[in-house]
Amino acid sequence: MADENPFAVSEFCRGESSQAVVATDPYWFRIDGNMLVCGPVVRLPEICCLTGDDNNLVARTAVPEYPTLKIVLVARKCTVHYSLSKRSARKQQLIYAASIVGMLSGIVLIIFGQLISPRDSAIHILLGFILIILSLILATRTLPRLQLMHYQSPGNFWIRGFAPECLARLSQFVSEGQNNQ
Repeated sequence: MADENPFAVSEFCRGESSQAVVATDPYWFRIDGNMLVCGPVVRLPEICCLTGDDNNLVARTAVPEYPTLKIVLVARKCTVHYSLSKRSARKQQLIYAASIVGMLSGIVLIIFGQLISPRDSAIHILLGFILIILSLILATRTLPRLQLMHYQSPGNFWIRGFAPECLARLSQFVSEGQNNQ
């Protein structure tokens, strides 16, 4: 006991430990049923996550969150780099544009509805609020809607929200050994 220095730096901190610290490979993933299991950061192959197509793709990044009604004590984050077909990306942009137009229309209806018809101002205000709420709901419907369903230590995340066609293509990558596991 007298030979041990209580203030000495451990072997692990000096990098001399037999326990190897393995960095998480960003290309590691596997398919578990209808979910993708991956590390804290994953780069998926260039496959559209909605259609499974591999032509005309646009790169996207998402940070999946737990479903809104799930009670989570410690928030875990996972970053997914995926691809989306240009057609699906255009559809997403149109949805955002429609939600912005709807929101602006609701605001204009609330503000200027009384000027147009003072007798029906209550109806204009109600319709304006309905337009704003519908626009907010439409804006939150992103494609794809990735959700973090489960976390298991150390750093394994179960993510739901990929189309079955995409999961089938990704499972081919796993079975062919094209991702590092």
